Amino acid sequence: MKLAAVICEFDPFHNGHRYLIEETRRRTQCDGVVCVMSGSFVQRGAPAVCDKWVRTRMALEGGADAVIELPFVYAVSSAQFFALGGIAAAKASGADFVAFGSESGPDVVNALAGARTSPEYDEKIRAAVSGGESYARAASEALGKAASEGAGAGANDVLGSEYIAAASGLGWKPSFCVVTRDRRFMNASGIRSLLRDNGVRALPEGAVPDTTLALLSEWLKTEKAVVREDFAPLLFGLVRQLPPDCLDGFPFAGGGFGRLVYNSIMSSASWGEAVNASTSYRYQSSRASRLMVLSLVFSLPLVPGARPGFPFTEEETEIIYGKGICPYVRVLGAREKILREIASRSAANGCPVVTSPAAFVNGNSGFSGNTAALAKKMLMADVRAQTVYDSVLKGSANNAAARDLTGKLQVLP
Repeated sequence: MKLAAVICEFDPFHNGHRYLIEETRRRTQCDGVVCVMSGSFVQRGAPAVCDKWVRTRMALEGGADAVIELPFVYAVSSAQFFALGGIAAAKASGADFVAFGSESGPDVVNALAGARTSPEYDEKIRAAVSGGESYARAASEALGKAASEGAGAGANDVLGSEYIAAASGLGWKPSFCVVTRDRRFMNASGIRSLLRDNGVRALPEGAVPDTTLALLSEWLKTEKAVVREDFAPLLFGLVRQLPPDCLDGFPFAGGGFGRLVYNSIMSSASWGEAVNASTSYRYQSSRASRLMVLSLVFSLPLVPGARPGFPFTEEETEIIYGKGICPYVRVLGAREKILREIASRSAANGCPVVTSPAAFVNGNSGFSGNTAALAKKMLMADVRAQTVYDSVLKGSANNAAARDLTGKLQVLP
């Protein structure tokens, strides 16, 4: 049996995503497509329009064979670390292929990846950032000739090069399947905008599969398309009770950035205003919004009695962002045959499959060895993030406490 992994957000699942899955299956001749999907918060530092279980169902009904959750610590991170976590999860699940969409095609992606994995890349990044450049601008400059030759390179081209670099760093050699995006399909950003303003009736025909349309319609009976501003009162209420240095210990908050975001939260009236007040030539708005999501989730101690703030030690942070790790495979939904195959492969990789988070969080099952404590904290962070997301929902079934611990795995024949 051959498995192909697709690292994704599906916010929401649309016909372009279905095309990617279909092309992945056709080109790799795989027996199953495993989607490594962000939970209910996504990479740009925002909530997904609907929760991870609804998006899991969209994916399974749209052609995926399994959906596993990308750990929160990677899902709300820069492209480099989003890719690192996604690749670590794909490796842990035993994938043979990694497939991704690209605006420009494999030639541009491979050129970018060659520059990205060159020995000079990290040195150029460090020098540029220490000189006041933003990471994104420094990365573009470090890619140099490859970036200029691929002047039309898009965000997915760059992200694809990060996948290749991450796999190289982990010493893993999957086959990569680069699927050039079909511009006939409406992108997720446009779909989210229409959903926020006018609901499903605003979506043009063919924007999303009928199954996605039905699931969105059901979601909107009790909820709306969730947005960042829904969390502003909670963010301000929590962070404004904390000391001014509370964000300094978060990853990528050094150089005064944590204090800048804290001061913005203290003096702003909305999430967007706080982001704008934290944005500059050096600091991108997405970086500010990601730090705000992290501070929202970790403003209360992850473990009773611990200090509020980023819950991982310096050594654990280095393992997560320096080396890359996915110490468990959290399956949100799968077809029976593929679930058995993932369980077998992940066990061979020394990585337990999590279908009941409560057992793992309570210490009754699964985690062992040197990374057991880190694995439990990472899973607890996933659960906490979902609890925060659920707090703004209106439907009684959706905002119940600890829903992530009681939700059932979606298994299809």
